[in-house]
Amino acid sequence: AWVLGSADAGNMTVTAPVHSERVPYRVSELASEQGLRGITSRVRRAAHHVCQPDENTFMATYSEMRCFGPTFRDGLAQIERAVALARSGALADAGQIKVGPKDKAR
Repeated sequence: AWVLGSADAGNMTVTAPVHSERVPYRVSELASEQGLRGITSRVRRAAHHVCQPDENTFMATYSEMRCFGPTFRDGLAQIERAVALARSGALADAGQIKVGPKDKAR
């Protein structure tokens, strides 16, 4: 089961009963294009990492492709929520995005 955590505390979290990674950010990064590019790049790397299968087969590659898109989009949605909260002044100094596999078939 996927659980969306509270964004009010500066922590956007999507968890699953499988491997996940935390992508930290500073609220100041949310205010600039360069900062947002950095956060987005870290979320992309984390999505690739958590969606990478252990096996080296065609089916594993297909599984990774099915996982990466939804997982990365979920991370982008968390970034957008963080930006909105930062602009409203509702975020603390730092936060994190938790990236976990999100297969579109689920």
